[in-house]
Amino acid sequence: MSGERPSILLITADTPLAERMATVLARGPGETELVVTPTLARARRRLDLATPSAIVLDGALLPDEPLEAVARELARSAPLVALIHPSRQSELAALIALGQVDCLSNSGDFLPVLLALLDRRLRWAEHFARYEGGLEGSEALDFGSILRHEVNNPLTGILGNAELLLAHRERLPRDAAQRLETIADLAVRLRETVRRISNGWEAHQRIASGS
Repeated sequence: MSGERPSILLITADTPLAERMATVLARGPGETELVVTPTLARARRRLDLATPSAIVLDGALLPDEPLEAVARELARSAPLVALIHPSRQSELAALIALGQVDCLSNSGDFLPVLLALLDRRLRWAEHFARYEGGLEGSEALDFGSILRHEVNNPLTGILGNAELLLAHRERLPRDAAQRLETIADLAVRLRETVRRISNGWEAHQRIASGS
């Protein structure tokens, strides 16, 4: 993404929402492009032509469709923020736990929070573009922060799902419960390893910078 204009694909038929987002983005310091598609079919065609930096899905477009399947599909192309009614947010719980999707209620004054989520997603995309480009010195990545985000988020999802299943262990075969306990134990160990490596990296950076 480095050197390219970031873009957000907004999938919504809500014209006022699209206009408000366009206005706010135009006032910002960056040059983020907003592409609006009013249907999921048109969004898919757009994704065949170009990959955005982030996607915003208005769940109101999908009153009868399986929300998790659509969100999983879109998240393969770019980081996804889903605007959905609170009553349907549980449908995305697994994807949220894995860090693949951010979820936000589509009621009230949600636009500032939506823009904050998008800003975070765009900054992470820029971080990884720098990593792939091998930038050094003052532009070097905060490795510790990326390690926590990109490893800990999936680990938290794995651990959370394992513990959720173990909460109903009485319904599971004994060997399945034992394997879930092993998965949970390994996830905890990996998370602790990530914490120690991240803390060590940050201490090394402080020493290197003389702070």
